[in-house]
Amino acid sequence: MLALFVSAWAGCAGDDPAGRADQPPKLRLVYERIDAGLDEVDPATSEPSTTTREPDTPPQVTPESMSRFLDDVLADLQRFWPRAAPPGVDIPRVDHVWIAPGDDVETACRDARGQPFVADADAAVYCGADDTIYLGTRLAAEVWQGIKASGFPGQAAGYGRAVGDFGVAYMVAHEYGHNVQHDLTSRRPELERPGPPLHTRQLELHADCLAGLWANSVYMEGRVRPGDAEEAFSTVRAVGDFDVSSRDHHGTPDERHDAWKAGYANGDPADCDAYLEAEG
Repeated sequence: MLALFVSAWAGCAGDDPAGRADQPPKLRLVYERIDAGLDEVDPATSEPSTTTREPDTPPQVTPESMSRFLDDVLADLQRFWPRAAPPGVDIPRVDHVWIAPGDDVETACRDARGQPFVADADAAVYCGADDTIYLGTRLAAEVWQGIKASGFPGQAAGYGRAVGDFGVAYMVAHEYGHNVQHDLTSRRPELERPGPPLHTRQLELHADCLAGLWANSVYMEGRVRPGDAEEAFSTVRAVGDFDVSSRDHHGTPDERHDAWKAGYANGDPADCDAYLEAEG
């Protein structure tokens, strides 16, 4: 399954429907509020379970093959976003580290105690300080197979299940969404406008919506297979949480599902703007 999908992905990722590259949609962002809000986001990872053993993955789903798949997804995102960004805005390529089981990587971000944030094989995070996506290949393989048993609040409460190749692709697209937020604010200061910083929840739901935009482009190019959208919906719900009183609340399962769907439904960046509006 992996080899077939990666081959299909790599083979048609560069296809562009007639006229699409010449008509980039406008992406309206509240630049200053996003930039200030990103400073408030603490990197988060999935907590490993002491009862979860290293998966007996079939030959086609290994940390090495996952790295190749993640490379393909990232390359597809890097082809999509220059077309979707506002005219005249170049979105630079984001750095990435696919973390192998047993490895730890120190990032340029800081944790709640002010110490360097260390990403491991269960990490899925974007660090704006070094403009890098960190994602563990063990986490990706476990999500692919639907055997990630801990670390997702929504799934633990019976909301969705992190599963499938498109579930993994959603995770990469979500973290790339944070790169889009970061790069647009840092490269277009003349477009900033005043307003209160965005809450973590708004930034996370906005990144979910941006991930949905990319998924819509895959759909429009005829590359979404039966079951792919369901995998993404299920994974989005699985990563939701219920800690609504916390500054680190990322959105409930239903809110995150609705945000991804908002981007996926029409592929219109304007549909994501609502997540950047001031909350009452």
